[in-house]
Amino acid sequence: MLKLYEQDNEDLRKKTKERDVALNEARNRIADLEQAVEKAKDDLKNDSWRREDAESRLKSAQRDMEGLRAQAEALRRLEEFPSSLEKVLDFVEAAFPGRIYFHKRARESARKCSFSDLDKAWRMLRAMATLLYEYYFEEKLVLKEICTRFKNASGFELAVGESEGTMNVARLADQRILEHDGVMLNISTHVKSGSRPKDCLRVHYAALSAERKIIVGHCGDHLETRATN
Repeated sequence: MLKLYEQDNEDLRKKTKERDVALNEARNRIADLEQAVEKAKDDLKNDSWRREDAESRLKSAQRDMEGLRAQAEALRRLEEFPSSLEKVLDFVEAAFPGRIYFHKRARESARKCSFSDLDKAWRMLRAMATLLYEYYFEEKLVLKEICTRFKNASGFELAVGESEGTMNVARLADQRILEHDGVMLNISTHVKSGSRPKDCLRVHYAALSAERKIIVGHCGDHLETRATN
């Protein structure tokens, strides 16, 4: 029992250290963004011909700073690591407000999911809210380049769509369609990890340019395909 208690304490110390490191990184980034905001304001005053560019940089820096402050506050309030996949979703949504949204279908799939590696789930969803978000909405890359950059930077594979055989089966295709604010979205594109039960996690999403937001419609076990049907 003593060894178990010592192991639990060691795990808690490790997660606390990781949280503190992330919190310090967020605070440092906020300080950098505050300087960027001040510089953009100075540019607005001193260079009228650069006004449009300065205003764009100012808005971008302010938006990033607000997001990082929300992330820092979420990290500050985190007393223990989320104990379920659904709670990981809650934390990611709180830490990256306005960047990623988990639909009720995603939350339902998370509740039913057999995937148990919550650390990996956090890393995957964090990569989506940071790297994937920047590739789509900041750098505006084409999907092929997004796939390559995301795999190299995060280690997680991004699959574009599903096979024609799967999408030709109405019941299976419906699993890849999501209604969001009255609009039907194709969420066949997904980030994936593992392939065996309890080691498999699939996150299906759509990237909405108008909202500058990643909408997650499924976060759980592997959806049915023509091969498994």
